[in-house]
Amino acid sequence: MNGSLEPDWNAITQADVDAAELGDLIPTGTYEGLVQSYTKRIVEREESPFFGLPMARLTVDLFDVPINDSPQTRKYFVDVTSAQVRQKDGRIAEPSRLGAQLARHTNTVGKPFGETLETALVTRLQFRVRLSPARDRYEARNWTDAITAV
Repeated sequence: MNGSLEPDWNAITQADVDAAELGDLIPTGTYEGLVQSYTKRIVEREESPFFGLPMARLTVDLFDVPINDSPQTRKYFVDVTSAQVRQKDGRIAEPSRLGAQLARHTNTVGKPFGETLETALVTRLQFRVRLSPARDRYEARNWTDAITAV
């Protein structure tokens, strides 16, 4: 490490920036996981299509996530709901789709969604995660493409 206080000693490279942005993100893949907890809330953002509707944020432990060539358990967060909301293009919105998948793969279809959430706490599931790189004004982030049975 350079101990100098010269103006160029702390130049940050694009590789440094890229690594920092991707550091907490999960690489694209399908991972087994277990819901550790969930929090419920009513969506308060007026511009959200879910405004006024219930939403649950799942805290999931994903297993065997490859980080620096070593499999690790990583925390991951997923929003799900029983409210069936469609996007402007007619597709079912992601939290609605994931909520339906969660009910299907915990065998709780037709039961109160609270039972779906409680059953998820004791059901090992698979989470298909996609890493979307930064572009234009959007930061890099993860998307959950599917929740399925193991």
